[in-house]
Amino acid sequence: MTRTPASNTSTIIAGVALIAAGILFIIGEAVAAAGWPDDSYSYITNVISDLGVSSPAETNEGIWIHSPAAWAINSGWVINGALTLVAAIVFRRILRASRTGSWVFGLAIAYSAGLCVVATFHNAPAWMLPYHAIGAMVGMGGGNIAMFLTGLLLRKAKGYSLTSLYFTVAGIFGFSCLILTFVGPQDYVGLIERGAAYPFLIAQVVGGAVICRNATQLSVLRSPRSTVSALD
Repeated sequence: MTRTPASNTSTIIAGVALIAAGILFIIGEAVAAAGWPDDSYSYITNVISDLGVSSPAETNEGIWIHSPAAWAINSGWVINGALTLVAAIVFRRILRASRTGSWVFGLAIAYSAGLCVVATFHNAPAWMLPYHAIGAMVGMGGGNIAMFLTGLLLRKAKGYSLTSLYFTVAGIFGFSCLILTFVGPQDYVGLIERGAAYPFLIAQVVGGAVICRNATQLSVLRSPRSTVSALD
């Protein structure tokens, strides 16, 4: 019976973790949105953060928010951040072998921390908002920059051209949407914010699938005996 090397197993675990991270977040968001009374939550006008307010609270705009199923999205944030961190740790050797990869590794840590802050400090009541905003900027901003840099990193590797293209373009698009949440039309702020969040979630699922498909090759690159020249 052929045994799977431990490095290959951990590579697959990292891929599955990323796939689960993206899917579980979307599920958590859908559950929290469905929990709003009278189907009043709108994916177009309400930001994702509105789903995390577990107790009735007033925003800076004087709007009262209460998300009865806030536990779903708050859990989704924490789980997504934790699973992303797991994948980053598994690939730390490959990432830290180059300057660009080191930035990706650091931003992955920042992304995970940002999501935990977002899940702990909500956008209402008002005193929580500054902490929530910092967490959201670090999370979405760091995530989109990491996605863009990963795309640049993958351009140097054989067989990853389409993945590289998606990550690069999605990173630019996502970060642009993040800026638009502040300067764009607020009537569509929920839709615009999802333009900053969803491309990264898709990248997690796509990236996880690519990792699982190329587990053997990536496991070799993760080996201490490898020069990691493919991504250097």
